[in-house]
Amino acid sequence: MNTFTDLERKTRTELAAMLEQCGELADAVRYFEGDDLIAVLDLLDSFRALLADNATTLRAAVAT
Repeated sequence: MNTFTDLERKTRTELAAMLEQCGELADAVRYFEGDDLIAVLDLLDSFRALLADNATTLRAAVAT
């Protein structure tokens, strides 16, 4: 049985969802052009910050 705290469970869920979305964006990066590609790159930039925040939170939760 998992003994995750609520914060750890929430962070794991958010981090996993973002990683899944990043994988789904691979084809968009390969094939989109112009404004559509810019929109995908903007989304990836926002994911980068959120991934770092969630990884830091999860790392702290696991270390305690």
